[in-house]
Amino acid sequence: MGLTRLLTIALRVLTLSELQVRSGLAEAEEALSGLYEGQPTRTTEYPTAGRCLKAISRMEITVTRVEAGQEVQWHLTALPPLLKRILKLLHLSPILYTRLTKAAA
Repeated sequence: MGLTRLLTIALRVLTLSELQVRSGLAEAEEALSGLYEGQPTRTTEYPTAGRCLKAISRMEITVTRVEAGQEVQWHLTALPPLLKRILKLLHLSPILYTRLTKAAA
């Protein structure tokens, strides 16, 4: 029963995010490029949530811990433009990623 509910919630989140991205693209009358592996210029007006997640997973965003004596610093790689665009279409702030350095401390 618990697994069924978890999968149902996950499906709802994927569906909602897909609809949000598609409606944002329709409002702006734009298409999204960079989702297709090996075809960086291919665009689509109807991206799927799965394709967006696959593109994000290929971006190699890393958080690095640097220790110098007693001082510890964290470094986050710059967010790619595609990720910034997807976050904007989802009405999410890039601060979600930039806060990772503070959460790791």
